[in-house]
Amino acid sequence: MPEDNQPLQPSDEASAPPYRLPAESLQGKTIGHLSKQTSSHGRKLGCAAATVLIFTIAALFIYALLSKLIELPGEAVDKTAQIANQTKNVLVELFQLNPKIINNNTIVFEENQSITELAVISRKTQVSDEFEHSFLGSTKRIRVEGLFVIKAGFDLNEPFCAVIENNTVTLYMPPTRILSVEQKKVEVNELRNGIWNKILPEDLEERVNLLAALARQKMQTGGLDAEAHKFLLDSLSKRLGPEVIVRIKPSTKSAPAEQPAPKK
Repeated sequence: MPEDNQPLQPSDEASAPPYRLPAESLQGKTIGHLSKQTSSHGRKLGCAAATVLIFTIAALFIYALLSKLIELPGEAVDKTAQIANQTKNVLVELFQLNPKIINNNTIVFEENQSITELAVISRKTQVSDEFEHSFLGSTKRIRVEGLFVIKAGFDLNEPFCAVIENNTVTLYMPPTRILSVEQKKVEVNELRNGIWNKILPEDLEERVNLLAALARQKMQTGGLDAEAHKFLLDSLSKRLGPEVIVRIKPSTKSAPAEQPAPKK
């Protein structure tokens, strides 16, 4: 028997604590589970935001495209009418030119032209000519030189008009041509008579008159008429601005399709 003065020792079965999972293990499992849930939820929100952004960008793009392609008829009419008025004012201001102007197959301005020629460019040129004639061993010689002013442009006795279509101005004009050859100065550099082959007054007159023809030919081969065409095109384009397309086409005997402007 045990001694009375010794305390009783609990048995191993009674003193063993109940089994529990370590707190660290439980805590780790809980954090991992929450982390997976948070990550999954974040991915879903990201996908939704990206989808909304894509649809928003697509909607804005479609709206911008439609706004460019679709134009109200009233706005288009106002725009072409504005271009027609601007074209008339620029032609009058720069060239004193008042052509018939057609907008959408309707005459909006009648021709009111008082001048018969439109000279848009002028150039000075100098030419010379030498003439020599021999008869029975007697030679006469003439050498002349002249300064001329050549003007190039359009003959307005032929049909001309301006046609407005959307943002395009087409000017139907006669072909460019040399309009005038103005003599400024003529010098006779040499007059030499033969012994019996004398210079006649008509000889000198013929050589002087030939100078004008030589000056005209020189400017034509030098491209003065093409320069006049380019000058009219560039001047009109510059004044109407980059948003308006300007073209020049040769006029024909039959004007473009047109209807009289409605009476107010």
